[in-house]
Amino acid sequence: METDPYNPFDQSLIKQLNNKIIDEPVEFPDLITTEINDHHPADFFPEGGDRDREKGCYVLTPKHLLYGLTWLPERRAKNGYWKPYGYIDGRIFGACGKLVAIKQSFTFHEPGENIGRKTDWNMTEYRLLKHSCTSLDSWVLCKIYWESEIIENEDFSDEEEE
Repeated sequence: METDPYNPFDQSLIKQLNNKIIDEPVEFPDLITTEINDHHPADFFPEGGDRDREKGCYVLTPKHLLYGLTWLPERRAKNGYWKPYGYIDGRIFGACGKLVAIKQSFTFHEPGENIGRKTDWNMTEYRLLKHSCTSLDSWVLCKIYWESEIIENEDFSDEEEE
């Protein structure tokens, strides 16, 4: 799936990510800055809290690399791990039409027999492309949200007899 050539909302997310990296003020309401690998997704939505898990929340987090490899990010988290849907879901272009960032989708898996058990927790990760500033890929911005499979209920009521 390719992102529109210019998406204003994606642009505002990328601007906040860039601001964090270059130590400029981050101006995004309710943006959480934390180590995402230290949390289960449910930790961001406390019982009785004001965050709606279906709408999600946005988290700025440092990017950690597995074994120090630039192409292999660390995906372990508290009580599980994030597994990618695919390689890249969308490309984000700047106002001038230049490719500036990519986004990728993940599902959260909890420990299970042999392989993890897929949950309804999802994450979209936004990351800037490499730039002359080597720290541009040191942070990522993530949207964490709950998306349960919706099953349409058919009407199984008794039909009226004639």
